[in-house]
Amino acid sequence: MKNKIIYLFLAILTLIAIFTVSANAAEHTGKEDVSEGEKELLVAEDESVCFVRGDVDFDGEITAADARLILRFAVLLQKPSEKELLYANLNSDVEITAADARKALRIAVELDAGAPHESREELIMEAATCYDIGVTADKCAYCGNLFNFGIIPQKDHTGAGWEIILPSTCTETGLKEMHCVFCDILMQSDDIPLSSHIYGELIYIGERDCTRMQEAYRKCKNCDHSESYFFRPGSHSYTMTVTTTPTCTDYGIEEFACSNCGKVKPDSVQHPLFPLGHNAPVNWTVVNYPTETEDGLKIKGCIRCGEVLESEIMPKTGNNSDLTEVE
Repeated sequence: MKNKIIYLFLAILTLIAIFTVSANAAEHTGKEDVSEGEKELLVAEDESVCFVRGDVDFDGEITAADARLILRFAVLLQKPSEKELLYANLNSDVEITAADARKALRIAVELDAGAPHESREELIMEAATCYDIGVTADKCAYCGNLFNFGIIPQKDHTGAGWEIILPSTCTETGLKEMHCVFCDILMQSDDIPLSSHIYGELIYIGERDCTRMQEAYRKCKNCDHSESYFFRPGSHSYTMTVTTTPTCTDYGIEEFACSNCGKVKPDSVQHPLFPLGHNAPVNWTVVNYPTETEDGLKIKGCIRCGEVLESEIMPKTGNNSDLTEVE
């Protein structure tokens, strides 16, 4: 403990001597006894210097009192708070030493411009575009001022992919454009080729016949364009086919017929198909609703053919007052 007190005493004497000599040099000698290196430090404040690092008593300026307090931190005569520890470390090393106190004193007597800014984040002041450069800056963690401005290179136009402005059809070309993803300027435009025709079903000219040349065509669904087709004659392809559809009361016929042209095989044996029979509904259908003077009618008709299967009279409503008098 005794050695620490002696060291502190000597350090304070040294700082007082430096302060006295520097002050006299600044006021009386015109700084003629200041070294060339120190003269270079006698410059005006600029953007690269932080003027709050070293202000450990937080009174708004760096004075000899701040230097003495930093020295007390260095020789362990006073324990700094986390904020004081942060502002006292002027040379940004791992510990607080007498060198930090000396620098604070030099700042106080204007022999040192100040501690440099220290940044923990880089800000984008202005983003780069396709027409202008961008600007970045570091933000000092102590004073909050901006420094170390940088340039973000101007961007190149970058296509965002083709955008279909007008779709093509089978009669007219379309249009597509490519715009810059950053500034939306038109970078490129191009025609979209004609699209293919979309055809409907084949339409045969004349009756289908497997024994002669057959002509057919199909038309585009979007325009008047059509394509013709010619089919060579071939052989019939016979399959068992219902040539006469049975009804509710009549027989149908099933026999061999060509699946292409529908012609019946000459020696085909006809197979009868039994009548389907009527299909009566569950509910009645009212044909005429009854009135006071006329009867009504309701029926049940076959769901398949419509033939009336049942009918029933609906009595007229009558006059209730007359019935009362008869009673």
